[in-house]
Amino acid sequence: MPESAIEKIPALISDLLKTTSRLNGLLEGRQFTPDGHLVGSIGEVVAEYVYVLCLEPCSTPLIDAYTKNEDRLSVQIKLTGEKGQKFAVRWPVREGSILPDVLICLRMTVDGFFEVYNGPFPKDVLSSKVQSSNGQVSLSLKTLSDLNPKLLPEVRSFSSINRWFQATPELAEVA
Repeated sequence: MPESAIEKIPALISDLLKTTSRLNGLLEGRQFTPDGHLVGSIGEVVAEYVYVLCLEPCSTPLIDAYTKNEDRLSVQIKLTGEKGQKFAVRWPVREGSILPDVLICLRMTVDGFFEVYNGPFPKDVLSSKVQSSNGQVSLSLKTLSDLNPKLLPEVRSFSSINRWFQATPELAEVA
């Protein structure tokens, strides 16, 4: 991804948050929140940029990307917002499914993106959790942060993206 494209993300997120704020004000009884595929895709392109990953097609089961090194590790990427305290992961997975080698969990605040967890897919932690009705298990931000081994190197720093958040002060107004 050319650097100029990644630099546009903060301003576009600001526009998105302003639009959802306006929709929430206009239409009571419905929540207009940036979530689901949108948040997932933002996390994926940020992780692609920072860790220099090769993204898989959208909605590839369990695997969002691969590393470009000779090990070619599979990666699952999660993103939460400033108020998010958990990351949802499908667990247990269907028999025969291939688990990702690496889990990357990021957080987006008004100041930019931050790494919460960058390590082996936490099978042991997930195995001790109870699955919710939607087939997911929640991993707390604090638990993952405390475990973070920083497995994949940051090829490009988060600060190279986050500097553009400081250039977009209106993010603080709507986040």
